[in-house]
Amino acid sequence: MKRTGLFLLIISFIMLLSACSGDGETPAITDKAIQEANNTIHDEAEVRDSSIDVSEKDEEIIFILQVDASTSKQRAQELSEAYIKKLAAGVAETPDNVSDPPEKDSLGGLYDHYDIRAGVKNPSDEWLLEGGKIGSASGIIWE
Repeated sequence: MKRTGLFLLIISFIMLLSACSGDGETPAITDKAIQEANNTIHDEAEVRDSSIDVSEKDEEIIFILQVDASTSKQRAQELSEAYIKKLAAGVAETPDNVSDPPEKDSLGGLYDHYDIRAGVKNPSDEWLLEGGKIGSASGIIWE
């Protein structure tokens, strides 16, 4: 009986430690970082509109792009990933930065703290591409 109690105590302690040990402080996403990401993506000729919606409560960021009808799925994916990385870079550049900037094969440390939902629409508001990254996944899964 004592062994079972001790075992349950140890398991409870381990669960408490893992819940508290997270990835550290959640990075602050500023309006400036969002605006810079929007401004940068609008430099791309195919992009008609863009939006970023941050839900700190749900720990999720939603990225939406609207692109020209002639935009391929491959190009839509490239644009979306550039948009996602630009926000992470903007957050990493803030004075109180607590996240790593994106790299060639990394979306950036911001997404260790937030899940991603991303979508690209054509001018008729039909989804051209949708994707997401949840938890510690290494990248976005596109449909």
